[in-house]
Amino acid sequence: MFNKFKGKIYIAITLIVIFLFEFSACSNLQSISMEPEHRLQWWLESINWDSNRDDLAGKGIKIAILDSGVDSKHADLVHCIKKTLKVSELQKQENSEIYDDVSHGTAVAGIIAGYPSTPKGILGIAPESEIISIDVTDDADGKIESSAVVEGIYMAIREKVNIISISVGLQNESTSLHNAIKSAYDNNIIIIASAGNYTNTKLLYPAAYDEVLCVGAKNKDGDILFPKNYSGKKILYLPGENIVTTLPNQEYGAIFGTSAAAPILTGTIAIMLQANSTLKSSEIYDYFSKYENNLDVQKCINETR
Repeated sequence: MFNKFKGKIYIAITLIVIFLFEFSACSNLQSISMEPEHRLQWWLESINWDSNRDDLAGKGIKIAILDSGVDSKHADLVHCIKKTLKVSELQKQENSEIYDDVSHGTAVAGIIAGYPSTPKGILGIAPESEIISIDVTDDADGKIESSAVVEGIYMAIREKVNIISISVGLQNESTSLHNAIKSAYDNNIIIIASAGNYTNTKLLYPAAYDEVLCVGAKNKDGDILFPKNYSGKKILYLPGENIVTTLPNQEYGAIFGTSAAAPILTGTIAIMLQANSTLKSSEIYDYFSKYENNLDVQKCINETR
């Protein structure tokens, strides 16, 4: 699988099942403390998202999503997409507000910051966070060169983001990629990346780097999905099965894999940073290096305030 596309970045998602629902224009956010029914969103309850967050929803936290682009006109996302950037010169020339090669980036954005435009909409963890979409794809198949991810990281640094969320990965180590990651870390930016699907005994890059918080996936029963047999750096195993989120063109779908798990940690950290604006990236890394795998949002807030 990996040798065929040597040198390419792999998107860590294995399944998208599309559901179509009625659509209406998005209204402004009302109260984040409201309690929508969380349609099919079992994972919000599993991470104790609802319990006593004091209306924390990531307000003022800037998050760069390095992925395939985001449908900035999706009714559940229009409130949070503050900027859309593209690495490829070809993409820049298209000058399009909507560019999402394989629906992947739109799905990631919904998990982090979605807010329901209708009762059938979806809810992200940190809907008041500010999303900067950095499209690092270079063709219609969604393939991504490592050089594009490197440039995307430097773009995120220039945007002065708080968090970089990366749900793609490279099989082989890259010096230029590692240098970019270290530069982001030195700028007090928290980097989160998905471990990769079906790799099992190894991690993809940049998740394998020490400067990156690595996220694996587990199912609703708590069983590990990916990677199953890895021993090495700390992996945080978060929900990665049947994660309902946004898809382009006002659609919704359930995604599966470490790509779904990584943005759950991203949204959680956005809430933590809002709760304690003095938190440094090194403190976040240290905290999660000792954290058990059953993520509890309320516990994270209380222990880092």
